[in-house]
Amino acid sequence: MDLMEGFMDEGRVLCTDNFYTSIELAEMLLRRKTDLIVTLRKNRKRIPKTVKEKKLKRGDVLFQQDDNGILVMKWKDKREIFLLSTKHDGSLGSSGKPALVEDYNVLKGFAASGLHPLYTKNC
Repeated sequence: MDLMEGFMDEGRVLCTDNFYTSIELAEMLLRRKTDLIVTLRKNRKRIPKTVKEKKLKRGDVLFQQDDNGILVMKWKDKREIFLLSTKHDGSLGSSGKPALVEDYNVLKGFAASGLHPLYTKNC
């Protein structure tokens, strides 16, 4: 949270590695008007059992959103992927994949390229 201090309370979106991700972090960021879009490790606390335990076929998506707007999603492409977003619902994007997956892939790509300070995306 200290690293983000100068960027909080401005309606920004944080995209980070799943090592740092938790539902608790999402709650803290929401209190500071900052959204979170990330992959989530399946062993994290508070992932809804219905999402965690259901087996999916390729292309299937399952999600649950709490009263705070924190969405936990499981999507299966080649493997099952868990994602968390405070900015998305369970809608599909233009490619037929969940919009959350599309946006995460764009944000992840810019972060890896080093262009992230130059890029903003309205979700």
